[in-house]
Amino acid sequence: MGSIQSRQAAIGYKTANQRPSCRNCKHGAEVFADHAAPTEGPRWECGRYDFRVTATAICDRHEPQAAVRHSD
Repeated sequence: MGSIQSRQAAIGYKTANQRPSCRNCKHGAEVFADHAAPTEGPRWECGRYDFRVTATAICDRHEPQAAVRHSD
């Protein structure tokens, strides 16, 4: 059967952080409000359409964020 990693690779398995969502869309932005309660988590907003979203939401117009390059 192979290792778990080889089986995951064979089926195109992706973790929640790897799947397309507002969290990794170039239009999604984490917004911190000054007036938020300490127990309230960060808010997410769609900069393209200007409304509140969740980090795991998705739409038909998802655009991946640009890859960050690190110099060696």
